[in-house]
Amino acid sequence: MKAFRRVSLIMIITVMAFTVFSYTEEGFSVHAATKKSQSITAGNKTIEEGSVVKLGAKASSNLKLTYRSANPKTASIDKNGNIKGLRRGKTTITISQAGNSKYKPVTKTITVTVKTTLKYVAHRGYHNSRIRENTKAAFIAAGQRRFWGAECDIYETKHTRTGSFDIVIHHDDNFKRIYNNSTRVRKLTANQMRSKFPDITFFGEYLDICRKYKMVPIVEYKDENMSPAAVRRSVDLLYQKGLLKSAYIQSFNVREMSIAYKYSVSKYKIAPKRIYLITTGNIHSDIDKAYRSGIRYVSIKKTGISKAVYNHCSRLNMTMASWTFYANKGNKVFNEDKVKLGYFVKHYNIKMAGVDGSFPRISY
Repeated sequence: MKAFRRVSLIMIITVMAFTVFSYTEEGFSVHAATKKSQSITAGNKTIEEGSVVKLGAKASSNLKLTYRSANPKTASIDKNGNIKGLRRGKTTITISQAGNSKYKPVTKTITVTVKTTLKYVAHRGYHNSRIRENTKAAFIAAGQRRFWGAECDIYETKHTRTGSFDIVIHHDDNFKRIYNNSTRVRKLTANQMRSKFPDITFFGEYLDICRKYKMVPIVEYKDENMSPAAVRRSVDLLYQKGLLKSAYIQSFNVREMSIAYKYSVSKYKIAPKRIYLITTGNIHSDIDKAYRSGIRYVSIKKTGISKAVYNHCSRLNMTMASWTFYANKGNKVFNEDKVKLGYFVKHYNIKMAGVDGSFPRISY
């Protein structure tokens, strides 16, 4: 009997521990104990594309949280609350705490905005097995896919007997690779090119496309023997199309860029941005050469990049770019191998590529 009383007493105490008594006109009523509410502390986040940041969410109960991204292709989040910005855009992160015997479950949704100072340049336009490089179709495709800039290569055509000529867009010094024709570019007049190669594109046509789609022209003087008259014409066309201020001009030598720069300043009072292209020779010497020429942008082949090169550019307050530096595949807007612009974080573990994070990083 005593044992029975002890068991009964324990049961009563247990029930009392999990019940609440209240007095009403009808007498005492018994209610099940109410679980405590809990809250989650977390705010909206804006992060840089390619960066990883800690969300820092916390439950008032100090219980473990779980996370889910509505669009993990824009921003993903791991079990520890680390958010990774994958591409420009917005997504929501749902933060949950499942509750327990003392606490109610709770969820909170925040917005994550992935921004970027990174810009995408369509090298020789947006081209693939169906769209030929450096053609109107390639540049239009780049514009339709919202590329920030479109890179092209220019040559001077053969002059006619009357002295007229044009500036054609082509990468090689002959037509063998693209058109299976070994004729050199400088051996054909503009009309001869149009006759032989129907989709050949000229500089003015390219600039019209850049203007229509608001793309920045990235113009490489590929023709190392371009005449001063042809260089000046390229500047005139950039000015006439309203693109001289926004364009970048570039070359592996400074001659054409120097002619273009001086002409642009003297005639139009505009100092165009210049990029000196560097391979993998004496890189430090080439950087110094560019600096002495008043050039503050250098683009260096990926295999030539090092922390020493980066530090040398930084000391001179120069912006360093890289070519053959590709971004992630699979982006729905830019859905081929692309150049990631602005940072070398993933490949070289360098926080910032130069002093100007908005400068385009270009592939060749």
